[in-house]
Amino acid sequence: MGQSVPNMNDIKSLAHSFEATAVYELGRKSLTGNGEPEQLSVPQSLPTFFAFFGVHPVEGREFLPSDEQKKNGDVVLLSYGLWQRRFAGDPKIVGSASRWSKNPTTVAGVLPGWVRLSRKPDAWVPLTIEAKFQTERMHWTYFMPGQTARQRSAQNCQSEMDGIAAETARQYPKEAAGIKFSLVTLQQALVSNGKTELLALLGAVGFLLLIACANVSNLVLSPRIAAAAGDCRTARPWARAAAGSCANCRLKAFSWRLLEAWQESL
Repeated sequence: MGQSVPNMNDIKSLAHSFEATAVYELGRKSLTGNGEPEQLSVPQSLPTFFAFFGVHPVEGREFLPSDEQKKNGDVVLLSYGLWQRRFAGDPKIVGSASRWSKNPTTVAGVLPGWVRLSRKPDAWVPLTIEAKFQTERMHWTYFMPGQTARQRSAQNCQSEMDGIAAETARQYPKEAAGIKFSLVTLQQALVSNGKTELLALLGAVGFLLLIACANVSNLVLSPRIAAAAGDCRTARPWARAAAGSCANCRLKAFSWRLLEAWQESL
């Protein structure tokens, strides 16, 4: 279960533990043309999502604020794997049109091969939050990664989230009665779900991810990975990227793999 827009807004306005946040929502779409029809994993994200993680397309562009309002029509960012598998790595893919859930959609770009989140997405589309959900506190479908502020411990974050949860429950007793935001480290979450494969890496780089869980919602909080320098075009699974390639690729692949592991544990 995810988070609602009003709850996310409360956290962003009241919390001082986080320097930056992003938002995405899980989803699926059908792709037709260029082969047999397929049902694919296609999350939706706000334009700031990829910049938050330091991710830049290897082909084309990122989402723009105008994409959120569909001023450029429907656009999509392809995963590296889908680009290779479905479109044979067509170097002219950017700007071409395909049909996603029967809607003509323009390919805006292609993401690096190491990017894996939300259970191996095949593509990403801009997130457009409908007006009716802007104020619906019980529409819990969004996930909210966040960068923890420097010198803020997990205990500090937990205390602040407890206060926000209490205030939310006080103001909205019908929608948020008994709500709690319980923060745990990613290491604890992975151990509890048998994800021991990542513990050595976790200790090596001191990566911290907090998961805020309520009776009705979840909030993911993670350190931000800086934008990479150099050429990171080559598609690599996360394990190979963590073991080799450039240092920036290793760090970014690792951060996304941790988030992916958390998603798989849900």
